Amino acid sequence: MSQSWSHCQKRPPARSGAMITNTNGNQVGLVTIGIPSPSLKSQNIAMGNIQSGHHKSGSKLNVLVCGKPRQAEVVKMPFIESNFYHDSC
Repeated sequence: MSQSWSHCQKRPPARSGAMITNTNGNQVGLVTIGIPSPSLKSQNIAMGNIQSGHHKSGSKLNVLVCGKPRQAEVVKMPFIESNFYHDSC
């Protein structure tokens, strides 16, 4: 299993334990965390464990939210480039 970020459609976010499927409906992973994105307007993000072969950036997957498949795309981390500066003392 590989851990990747997934960018999901607008709607309720996926929750921990939600099933991740390929476009044929076969399970390929599970969501470990899903939240509304604090940086992307009206978008959700999720992180999960995904089987090798489905974890490549750009892969199209589905996440089951409330029993309904929602489109998702695997993206590289960091999800959003940060200009955060931390001065270590």
